[in-house]
Amino acid sequence: MDNEGYFRQRCFLVGGRGKYRNYQLPKGLGAWMKKFDADGNSVSTQDIPKSLWEITLFPNPSQGDFKIAIDGNAQKTMLQLYDMQGRKVKSFSNLVEGINYINMYNVPKGIYLWKLEKEGRIIGDGKWVKR
Repeated sequence: MDNEGYFRQRCFLVGGRGKYRNYQLPKGLGAWMKKFDADGNSVSTQDIPKSLWEITLFPNPSQGDFKIAIDGNAQKTMLQLYDMQGRKVKSFSNLVEGINYINMYNVPKGIYLWKLEKEGRIIGDGKWVKR
């Protein structure tokens, strides 16, 4: 199948109110998605579940602490930080929806990978730099 045929068969229309970030539709703001076939006929409609996450880690870089803002149900979430060799450096549980303050003053300067998990599923990840 050529590229033109591929895109003709997979046409999506999405909408809602709010910010579109990181390839995710706005959480809980009437977001929706509609799929069309090659002839323009609607073949499905999907309401986007309200469980999408918006996660912001800031400031980055920082000198020893940062905040992680979680927009979504943060119950049973765990933040894990790893060094660049893949070794777990710290783990934080009991996070809340909203802003969580994370103290990292006792780790060396460098680049760290973070992963936010909920019930064994990764819901966010990225890098954090300590100066």
